[in-house]
Amino acid sequence: MNLPIVGGERGAAVRHAQRATGQTAALAAMIASGRPFTDVAQQVLAARGSLDSLLVRLVELELWDCLPGREVRDEVDGLLRTALG
Repeated sequence: MNLPIVGGERGAAVRHAQRATGQTAALAAMIASGRPFTDVAQQVLAARGSLDSLLVRLVELELWDCLPGREVRDEVDGLLRTALG
């Protein structure tokens, strides 16, 4: 997928993916060290939330060139955020 460069958004998406990678990598260390279930579960939820918001960001970037105007983009963005929670 070729993401358009929109106001530095590609770089922001890359940094977002790197943070999500770090959150996911931390899970293995937490499990290996015997951290309490609640700590591990909280980290899983944080990583999942980060990946969910990364998906929204990527879809927004992909749609940016497909939608005719700012008003339509904002409407689609709102619908997308509602659908993904």
